[in-house]
Amino acid sequence: MAGANQLQPPTHAETAEVSLAERAELAAWLLGSLPVDKQSELAAGVVDRFPKDGPYPLPPALFRAYAARMPLSTAEFVPLRQSPNTGNIEVALTQRPPGDPWWPRQFHLAGVAALDRDLGEEHGDYGYDSVMERIFGEEGEFQGTLRVIGEPHLFHACLRRGIRGPEQTVFQWVEVEPVGDPDKPMVGQFFDAAAVVERPPEGGLIIGHAERITRAAAAFAIHKALIDQS
Repeated sequence: MAGANQLQPPTHAETAEVSLAERAELAAWLLGSLPVDKQSELAAGVVDRFPKDGPYPLPPALFRAYAARMPLSTAEFVPLRQSPNTGNIEVALTQRPPGDPWWPRQFHLAGVAALDRDLGEEHGDYGYDSVMERIFGEEGEFQGTLRVIGEPHLFHACLRRGIRGPEQTVFQWVEVEPVGDPDKPMVGQFFDAAAVVERPPEGGLIIGHAERITRAAAAFAIHKALIDQS
């Protein structure tokens, strides 16, 4: 039998009367009062509540905390084409929303963090088909308004540190063309690859993307020249 002075947990009715902000403050205080190993067990239990095969395996706050501490495995793609009007190389960019926690309103290359669902269930090596689908597919960055021509071309890979935290990133360029559906305008827009590096649009480019665009455009130009010679 519980002692008369033993602290009893609140009832569901009592908990319901406490605001979410107060509950969060109380939970943080309780968690901080526990030994580190117990804190880790509880944190792991919270993470396990989110399905790893979902579109967002971690809610934004947990993702930001993880990204600041452990390198993310990320992939960035440089979507390129030869302009049908000028013949110059163009790059497709999109703009981050005003409320983005790291790069508000900045223009950028398409990229994502690799997720568990991008790989099959068997042990082994996997390509980037699922990752690309999350960028160029109907539910991706470009919402199915760009068609990829051929295979992606790897041109760089590195460990890097950015405003979000450390990352291990592979960079690939892909040739694209607009799907051309009059009922579905293109998401993002094409910019002259050389000009956008020298004169970024209002909002600017995410740090490092100008250099990636330049390298990818050079590789794309060589690729096109070799095809023309064959």
